[in-house]
Amino acid sequence: MTDNDDRARPDTPPPARMSAPLAALGLFCTFAVPAYIDYWIVRIRWEYMAAFPEDSLRKPPTISRAMADVPLGADMGLALSVCAVLLAIGAGIISLLYIRTAAALPLPEPERRQLAWRGLGIFLIQLPVSIGMVMQSVYTLAIDNDLHMIGSYLLFFSAAIGQIISIFVCVEVLRQCEAVGTRRALGLIHPVATRMRTWFAVCALLLTVFYLGLFVAKDVWDSATLYAVYVSTEVVVIAALMAYLMLHAVEFVLILRAHGRSGAASRKPASPAEGR
Repeated sequence: MTDNDDRARPDTPPPARMSAPLAALGLFCTFAVPAYIDYWIVRIRWEYMAAFPEDSLRKPPTISRAMADVPLGADMGLALSVCAVLLAIGAGIISLLYIRTAAALPLPEPERRQLAWRGLGIFLIQLPVSIGMVMQSVYTLAIDNDLHMIGSYLLFFSAAIGQIISIFVCVEVLRQCEAVGTRRALGLIHPVATRMRTWFAVCALLLTVFYLGLFVAKDVWDSATLYAVYVSTEVVVIAALMAYLMLHAVEFVLILRAHGRSGAASRKPASPAEGR
């Protein structure tokens, strides 16, 4: 089947669909929620530096230290705990995009299952990411240093694995696009957005490796410059790790637009006489 042959064949499964409310919820959980998390990350460090300017000049605060020392950290902890749950819900809806797309493709059953399982992996890996986020938020450095660090490791390592899963999913989708011979959306997944997610996932993975290197290096070399780079990279890495979730906004917006067009078409009078 090519772009010029969109007619359904007898062996073609029903097309992949997602309701507008579910797509809207997915858009909120995977785009607005990560943006809100980024807002809190910037805000907590800014307010810490405003409250402790001399200490910040000597040693820039990490997000964890800012949450532990600023009273605002309790509010941020509650906000991040709620966001962790919403991110898991959003990842589940993203997995549905791939599972329903896999079910709608005219492929052998093993290949359908492979794409579906890879898509499901996005939700499964988000669970430990969200658990780590909650642990970091509830157990700050001022409450329990060990549990906070466990949550931090769980979050970052799981999120890094999430990038690898995302790359595998994207590669499989692009392979199917090439096999089907289409540049249009494959089910509910758009090829152009898929290529974007591939590059963002690779960049996020490389940034994470770089950040882990800085994490080790700062304890080996006592350098103010090195520590400042480490602290600055932390914010960028967190934003990058959520980018592959946020980029699924392309699919959710396209789904909502399709529902909007179909709704407008259903409300349009069938003839001039019916419009009177």
